Amino acid sequence: MTMTVTVKLFASFRQFFPENPGGVLTLNLDTNQKVSDVINQVGLPPDTPRIIFVNGVIRGQDTCLAPGDIISIFPHIAGG
Repeated sequence: MTMTVTVKLFASFRQFFPENPGGVLTLNLDTNQKVSDVINQVGLPPDTPRIIFVNGVIRGQDTCLAPGDIISIFPHIAGG
């Protein structure tokens, strides 16, 4: 069984969706997938710091996904 989720990449992470410069991609996934599976599928380097939102709430990579979820991934930005 499959489900559809939306992935939004921001700032420097948009380079991983070169075919879509807006940084938004719709993915069809098997059920029981986690945010970490999406990160692997879109090709984000595993050691890159990031902030992850699922449906507008900060979540970790272990978060299980549900049909229709919106995953927003931001690079960690430090400033001062």
